[in-house]
Amino acid sequence: MSVQVEKENGVVKFVIENNMTIFNAAELKKTILEALSEPSNIQLDLSQVSEIDSAGFQLLLMLKNESKSNNKEYQITACSPAVDSLLDLFNLKENLLGDSA
Repeated sequence: MSVQVEKENGVVKFVIENNMTIFNAAELKKTILEALSEPSNIQLDLSQVSEIDSAGFQLLLMLKNESKSNNKEYQITACSPAVDSLLDLFNLKENLLGDSA
């Protein structure tokens, strides 16, 4: 897994590449929680995620909930077919993507 973090104009943008699985969930969670401690809104580019499992899905839910709790905007700007398929499977595409679906 590779995570690029870009900070610009009050937005922290994560570009996540490769896998969002149980094997790297702890590392990704740490990176996400660090970003949530900053006074910035969050954007996720998941267009390069090749595999996502329930642990990756839980991270997406956690990020949305924590963003809301901290009065931050949260947006997924792009999804790979793997992420899109998982969101369809759980029927949460509209919930997690909102207007960007």
